[in-house]
Amino acid sequence: MDSQEADIGAGVNGIGVGEGAVWVSNYTDGTVSKIDPSSKAATQIDLPIDLPVDLGVKSTLVAGPAAIGVGFGSAWVSDVNRGVVYRIDPATNGITATIRVGKPSNGNDYASDIAAADGSMWVTSPESRTIVRIDPATNSVEDSIQLPYTPNGLTVGYGSVWATINP
Repeated sequence: MDSQEADIGAGVNGIGVGEGAVWVSNYTDGTVSKIDPSSKAATQIDLPIDLPVDLGVKSTLVAGPAAIGVGFGSAWVSDVNRGVVYRIDPATNGITATIRVGKPSNGNDYASDIAAADGSMWVTSPESRTIVRIDPATNSVEDSIQLPYTPNGLTVGYGSVWATINP
């Protein structure tokens, strides 16, 4: 197998494959790179610069894209700094939804994970200590599972959603 290279943003944090592209989250510059696997050409997708966050006072936090999951015709990017998930349309490279999934991490945590399973997108929310289920038909949180410790990794298999936690 030959190695391949593509120019992407700074501070790579997550990678996903699907919808005709390789998707990379760039934590340091707050972008997502969409890479054409044939040409290796990368398109930079800027995440919102000023996303208001309710921290008890008016505030904005810089983007902190982490994991990327692909499913239901979209790329889904968790942003742990802001406690949201962005849904990106691969045809337009535009953000079609910003979904609140938990508390912002304030830069304290950069680990999160997201995966498609059983008709939903599942994402870890480290600062909230939850696993959240997003309905892709409504772009809304349908359920939240509280954990005793901070969730990190998440995967699906054997009819279940599996998560690692950090006590």
